[in-house]
Amino acid sequence: MPLTAVASCLSVERIVGEIELTRACLKAAGIDQPRVVVAGYNPYASESRQHCHGRIQAR
Repeated sequence: MPLTAVASCLSVERIVGEIELTRACLKAAGIDQPRVVVAGYNPYASESRQHCHGRIQAR
């Protein structure tokens, strides 16, 4: 699947469901208080950073 198609496959419900499943699996594996970290996704950025170059310089 091309990276540009990923955004159309995401929803809050789907992401939360996957986080809950991951947490349940970690607990079942013996981790009492698992911490799940979620990274952001920027559909407007390119791998070469051509589209977000101005935003990177502004920081």
